[in-house]
Amino acid sequence: KSKTKSTTRTLNSNSVGVSDDRRIVRGPKTPSAEYIKNRISTVVNLTSEEAKKTTFPNAKGKIKRYGQPDLIWDLNHGYLKFQDGESALAADILSDQLDRDKHMLVTVQTHRNEWENVESEETCMLVDTTSKEPETYSRNSKEPRTIKEAMKMSDRDQWKQAVKDELNTLIDMGTWKLVPLPKGRKAVGCRMVLKRKFNLDGTVSRWKARAVLKGYAQREHIDYEETFAPVGKLETFRYLMALANRKDWNLRQIDFKNAFLNAKMDKELYMDIPPGMEFLMDLKTLAEGTVCKLIRGLYGAKQSPALWNKHLDEYLRSIGFQSSTSDPCLYVATEKCLKSGKADDSFVPTKLDQGHDNVVYILAYVDDCVITGTSNKLIEMAIDRIKSDFVVEDLGNLHHFLGMEVIRDRKTRTLEININKYILDVLERFNMTDANGRKAPMASSNLTTKLDCPNPETKEGKEEIERMKNVPYRQLLGALLWIHRTGAPSIAYPVHHLCMFSNNPGEVHWRQAQVILKYLKRHVERDNEKGIIPLGLKFHHDENLNLEGYVDASFADNYGTDEGNRRSTTGWCFKTGGSLLSWKAHKQSTVATSTAEAEYIAAYEATKEAIYLKRIGIDLGILDEDYTVTLHEDSQACIKIAENPCLAERTKHFDIKYHWLREQIKKMNVKLSYINTHDQLADIFTKPLGFIQHNLLKNRMTGYEV
Repeated sequence: KSKTKSTTRTLNSNSVGVSDDRRIVRGPKTPSAEYIKNRISTVVNLTSEEAKKTTFPNAKGKIKRYGQPDLIWDLNHGYLKFQDGESALAADILSDQLDRDKHMLVTVQTHRNEWENVESEETCMLVDTTSKEPETYSRNSKEPRTIKEAMKMSDRDQWKQAVKDELNTLIDMGTWKLVPLPKGRKAVGCRMVLKRKFNLDGTVSRWKARAVLKGYAQREHIDYEETFAPVGKLETFRYLMALANRKDWNLRQIDFKNAFLNAKMDKELYMDIPPGMEFLMDLKTLAEGTVCKLIRGLYGAKQSPALWNKHLDEYLRSIGFQSSTSDPCLYVATEKCLKSGKADDSFVPTKLDQGHDNVVYILAYVDDCVITGTSNKLIEMAIDRIKSDFVVEDLGNLHHFLGMEVIRDRKTRTLEININKYILDVLERFNMTDANGRKAPMASSNLTTKLDCPNPETKEGKEEIERMKNVPYRQLLGALLWIHRTGAPSIAYPVHHLCMFSNNPGEVHWRQAQVILKYLKRHVERDNEKGIIPLGLKFHHDENLNLEGYVDASFADNYGTDEGNRRSTTGWCFKTGGSLLSWKAHKQSTVATSTAEAEYIAAYEATKEAIYLKRIGIDLGILDEDYTVTLHEDSQACIKIAENPCLAERTKHFDIKYHWLREQIKKMNVKLSYINTHDQLADIFTKPLGFIQHNLLKNRMTGYEV
C-alpha cells in the first residue's frame, strides 16, 4: 500500500467541451481507419491543451497538427473520453509513487480526509498494487515449448490444468498400458505440445495440451506401415457451401474430441512416460524401465491419421453412408439408408431439382466435419447417431472452418467465405500492421527475375545472402499460399511468381512479398467510405449452379536468362453460384513454341480440373451425367486446334497427351467457347495487371461485383 505523500491537483469538475484540463483516455469505441488509431494513440494521457500541440499523419500520409475539430470528432464518436476526477487523482498518485508496469493491476479504495496533507473535500484514492493483471494474449504471443517453460509463465495454473486434463483423458480412454520394456525393443519419446486456442474475436478460449509421440523416431516396417490419410478438398467444401446457400439448407459443424484415440494401434509400439505424469502420480513408485505400450492411436504417430481415417470411414459406412468416388472424404446418405443403417450401393445421385429422396452430406477434414442436407430432421438424426458412438463437440451452425470464416445471411440468401482474421494475424506476425495499403498485389512492370537473386560469387551477393538468412521469406510465402488457397484468389499469380525464387531469394523479392501484405491489409482493414470491396468469396442464391471455367496462358514469361526458364504460365478458374470454386496459377512443365501451343497446354490442364469438378457436382446432385462444362478461352487458334484434329505444320510436334483435350470435347464433357480478353477472368492468374483491370476481374470472379 502506498505511503502518505503530498499530492495536489486542481480538478475542474464543471469544465465541459474541449477546454477541459482533465486527462484524455480511450473511449468505448475503436475506429476502423488506421490513421485515426494512430492519432488517438498520440493524444492518450494528455490534456486537451497538450493534445493540440501534437502532430499525426493523416489519411494521405501528410503531417497534420491535432486541432480542436479532431478532438471534438474523436469525443463525439466515442473514440476518446475525459478521465473523471477520481481516476485522474489515482493516476497521478500511481505515476508519482510507483514504477509504471503495463501488466500492473490497480485496485482503488475510497477514503475521505484520511491523508493529513490533502486538504480538499475531493475523494482521494489509495492505490493497491499487491496483485497483477492477467496478461492478454494474441495468436502471435509466445507459447511454451516445454512444461518446465510453461511453469515459469504467468498462466502456469492454466497450463498445469490443461496438462492434467489431457493425461486424464488418455488414461480414461485406455490409450496405453504401463509395462516393462521388452528386451531388444526401443521406446519412442513423447512431448507435450502446448497451445492457446482463440475465439474469432481474438480472446483466449482455452489452454490446450496435447501429448504427441515423437514420430520421427519410428522405424518403418517395425513401428508403422501405411501412413497416407485423405482429407476433404477445399473445392468440395466450396461446392457444398454454394449448394447449401442455393437450397437454403442448414449448415452444421461437429468436432470429434481426441479423434486419433478412437482407432486401435496396428503395431506393437512402446513410448516413454509422457511429461506431466508427475502431476498425477509419484513416478518414483514405478519400476525402472517402465514404459507405455500404446493400445490406441496417439497424435504424432506416423500411422495415426491413416488409422483414424480408416476407422471413421468404416463407421460412417456402417450407419448408412457411402463415400464419393471423386472425394473420399465426402459422404452421402439417404433417409432410408440412415434409418436402416445400411448403405445402398445402388444409389445413384440425380439432380436435386428432380426431387429424389432426402439426403444428408458429411465432409470430413481429419476430426472436423461439416454436415448439411435437404432436411433439418435428417441432419439432426445423423448428428445424434454419431454422438451416440463418439465423444463429439457440437459446434452448432457453421461459422468457421480451417481458419475460414463463414458469414451467412439467410434473409438475402448470400454466403461469404473469408480469411480476414488469419490475414490480420499474419500482418502482426510479420510486423506489417502499420503499413500503408496497396491497390494491387504486384506492379504490372519491373517483374522480378532470377537475375535479382543474390550472386554467391560476388562480395555484394554473399553479403545479401547473409542478410536474407535473417528474413522469414519462406515462412511468409507459406502463409500467403494458404491465404490464396482459401480466400484470396487475386494474389495467386504474385505468390506463384515469388515461390520460384524461394531457394535463393533477394531483398527485392522480400519487398515484393511485403507489397502483397500491404494489398491484403488494404482490403481487410478497409474503410467502407472508400468503397473498397472485401477479399473472400460470395455466393448468391439467384445464381445458377452450372459449372463454367476460364482458362488463359501467358506465353514465354521472362523469368531470367536461362533457356530452361522460358516457359509459359497457365491460369484457370471455375465458377458456380456466382463465385469461384477452384483456381490455379502455375508454370507449364514444357516450353511452348507459340502462343497457340501455350493456350492449348493450358486448356488441357483446365480440362482435367473440369472433369474432376463435374464428378463432384454429380455426387452432390447438382449436375447431370451428360452436363458439358464450358471453358472460356480467348485464343481462336487454340479453339480451332482443339476442335479440328488436323496435323498442321506448326502443331505436329505437340505432345500426344495434350490431345486428350480433343477426346473430351468429342465426348461432350467440355467445350471451348471464345471470350474477349478484357472479360477473361483467368487473365488475373497469368500476369500482374493494372489496378483497374485487376480490381474489375477480382470483384467479378469472387461475387462482389456491384
